[in-house]
Amino acid sequence: MAEYEYFNWRKKFANCSTQDACDAWLLKDELSTWAKSLVDEANYSRIGDGFMKIATFYDRLYNDLKELKENLVDLSYDDKIVKLNAETDDGRVHLLSVRWTEPCLDSAICTSDSMNHPLDLSSLRKPSIKAIYSTFIDNLSSIEHAADVLKEIDNECWVLEPAAPDKNEYYRIIALSNGVNLRLEVNPSKPRDLPICTFAGSDNAGVSSHQQIFLRNIDAWQPHESLVTNLEYILETHIPHKGEALSEISPECGICYIAELSNQLPEISCNSCGQVYHRHCLTQCFQTAMTVTCPAFGYDNDKLIGECLYCSKIMVVGQS
Repeated sequence: MAEYEYFNWRKKFANCSTQDACDAWLLKDELSTWAKSLVDEANYSRIGDGFMKIATFYDRLYNDLKELKENLVDLSYDDKIVKLNAETDDGRVHLLSVRWTEPCLDSAICTSDSMNHPLDLSSLRKPSIKAIYSTFIDNLSSIEHAADVLKEIDNECWVLEPAAPDKNEYYRIIALSNGVNLRLEVNPSKPRDLPICTFAGSDNAGVSSHQQIFLRNIDAWQPHESLVTNLEYILETHIPHKGEALSEISPECGICYIAELSNQLPEISCNSCGQVYHRHCLTQCFQTAMTVTCPAFGYDNDKLIGECLYCSKIMVVGQS
């Protein structure tokens, strides 16, 4: 009887519309009675531990979805996936997808369009939909703080890359001094902590000096202070701010030898030597090299591949 009921309900949930499925899953009284009788019958008839795990798993799943019904967006029994949403204080709606392998959520894959990596469930001893959703909410709070930190960089620093940041891009390359760039990678889980800092540039431009000062003062980072304030303190230098005179602090383009071209800063930098280029200048340079069949230059899908004119390391120019 228990096996028949189990597969009868499985058939009911499969291949129905989202609203019908939601309504079916949230028939609390009916489902709870079925699930509990299924567990009881499985106990009495000793069908086996495997079947018991399935019954217990879905009993808990139904109860969790009952409590989260206002956030339930979609579900599919056959695909074993539940989608829930959450709204943050800024009015953005974030979607969480939980895909499992029955009869447990221990190895569930939880993804969101608001995260560039799967949700970490390692802190959950026995994952449930409710616990996973709560962890997701905590992560969203950190992501909001990370967005604030990145916004500060975009507003107060000269960002060379990315030209048009995606919401899941947590890095920025900023102009630090003439010929020296700094790549900052913010940890979305701990956005106020010291970001990963990578310097690029030549020794002649003073990159080694910047690195030594950074390592000497690295322990002075204060999470309660703004990122720009912290950087200026531990680097013992002024961070070029947005709106300052371009000719004084912006590295010149390695092709046209000027800082500002059509109101645009050099926005592409070599990850090896730190030399910067205007996108327009570098694109034209690479395309010209291709016409004379230089083997190091070409296309990779929609991206141009070529060599830095100063250190000969490979560079990639994507679409603006």
